[in-house]
Amino acid sequence: MIAFRVRLLSATLTLALAVAVPVYAQATRAAAPDAVVTLAASVPGSIYGAVVDDLGAPVEGAVVSALGASSTFAVTDKAGQYRIADLPAGPYVVRAHRDGYAGTRSTLVNVRPAAKAPSSFTLKRETPAVAAAGVGPVQTALPRDESAVAWRLRRLTRSVLRDDQTGVELADVEAAWVGPDASSFLQRAVDASARVASSMLAWPLSGQVNLLTATAYDDADDMVAFGPASGVAFLAVGAPVGAHGDWVARAAMNGGDITSWTMAGDYTPKAAARHQVSVGVAYSVQAYHGGNFAALQAVPEGQRKAGTISLFHELAPGTRWRVGYGARYDHYDYLQGYGLLSPSARLTFAPSAAWQVHAKASFQQQAPGADEFVLGPGAQWMPSQRTFAPLGANSFGVERVQHYEVGATRQFSSAAVTLRGFQQVVENQLVTVFGAADPARLIAAGGHYGIASAGDAAIHGWSAGVTHDIAPHVRGRVDYTVALARWDRSTGADARALRTSAPQAIRAPRERIHDVSASVDAEVPQTATRFLLLYKVNTGFAGSVDGLQTAAGRFDVQLRQGLPFIDGLGDWEMLVGVRSLFRPSLDERSLYDELLVVRAPKRVIGGLQVRF
Repeated sequence: MIAFRVRLLSATLTLALAVAVPVYAQATRAAAPDAVVTLAASVPGSIYGAVVDDLGAPVEGAVVSALGASSTFAVTDKAGQYRIADLPAGPYVVRAHRDGYAGTRSTLVNVRPAAKAPSSFTLKRETPAVAAAGVGPVQTALPRDESAVAWRLRRLTRSVLRDDQTGVELADVEAAWVGPDASSFLQRAVDASARVASSMLAWPLSGQVNLLTATAYDDADDMVAFGPASGVAFLAVGAPVGAHGDWVARAAMNGGDITSWTMAGDYTPKAAARHQVSVGVAYSVQAYHGGNFAALQAVPEGQRKAGTISLFHELAPGTRWRVGYGARYDHYDYLQGYGLLSPSARLTFAPSAAWQVHAKASFQQQAPGADEFVLGPGAQWMPSQRTFAPLGANSFGVERVQHYEVGATRQFSSAAVTLRGFQQVVENQLVTVFGAADPARLIAAGGHYGIASAGDAAIHGWSAGVTHDIAPHVRGRVDYTVALARWDRSTGADARALRTSAPQAIRAPRERIHDVSASVDAEVPQTATRFLLLYKVNTGFAGSVDGLQTAAGRFDVQLRQGLPFIDGLGDWEMLVGVRSLFRPSLDERSLYDELLVVRAPKRVIGGLQVRF
């Protein structure tokens, strides 16, 4: 096995050099010496769209502001069109306004590298009813402060702003601000307070609060069987740290048979620079109060604890090259021995603004049940809601994955094409089995699942993907992957457990698998509606011999609907999601991690999200 890995690494490095050297030589001859080329991963994106009135006519001179990794604005032209360019990738809060029109609800736009994100607005004309009644002329509003701090202060509650008005005479306020329109008075008061406080506040806060409910269901029979619901509370607060990075702190907790809480913090760089450092820490605790005997035996002390620390450094030695390296350290108290160290490295070369070539290598150590503890900063970030136990042996084994990859990306005006080749060496490939004791009572098991080892695997293959802007507000992606695997199957207690509980998870000595994954991200700015769909079809899914699970495909569907609450109280959003995929992400993990999930029930999540 060791000799095989050495040959595998040598072949991968040889392939990377064979791809990079000719491309670099060709680019050196074609490109100008003083050309400055940024990497595709660091190429800024843009936001574009149109601003129209309630009759559909274009609004000229409207100011569209974007607040996120950087703060900027644009002004619409005669056709009502605007474009905000050179935006670092990340989420942005976008809003449009113009004198004489009512303010619009802000929209959250996710800007991707080297991509165009659409966002359009409809402004309603204000009716000068008080001025028409003869009370007096409408006064012109004071100049509007569009700084990041002012934008956030305009969204504070009135009681917070009132605390900053100590020592101001009421007569002075009335003389300067009171006009015939009460709404214009409040607008001028908020704007003036923002201008005064913007010089005192250096850290404008942003955040998110989620109040969600999650459950699972099984629809194999005529009736849909739902499991017990669990409430989830989530809070995130972030602020810029200096001029080059942001710090975000997150916390979440839930209740039920499985109670858990999670705390995490991340520091991420804002924009492309010569040196970028990302740091993350997380700590999670899970306690099980149910009656599953296997789960109780696996948690003798009543709870599990896990902690993780990650550090990644990325630097640009030249205008065309970028190098990144780092590691993640995990510690799980239910594993014997020391913690798990997972290093990774990647090299990116951009011969031109439209081309990018990359090579990366990683060694990932994955603990059983790690997905219940270590989760990314997603919108529905949730603590653990399931418990697990060894299916065969009396102790847990750690999955180790060596991943090597080379690839290239070609960027077009509204599309991107990616082609990559990869190799993986997997030790102790994990199998996740739900309803092992009684598959017919899958939901009644309370989310508990068993874990066993399928053995070792050597995998190599290639993948091709296309990302395309289908319509102004619709973006789609399709990926096709084919891989060949050679298995050294497990023996002993794990093999006996799989033959009894999940024989479909025992793989053939050699097999070929095909995978097609398609995703659609659609947004309707006029109604603040967003729809996301991911569907994966794979010939290697373990499926289910008893018909509890579709063997061919799995999906993830989310619907987000903005709620028209009072402007100034944040962005309110309703979320409904249904997912049959077990893991939200498979980046640099074993190709079989999702394929060897047997009888996983579908999960439902719904509730309210508030961003401020």
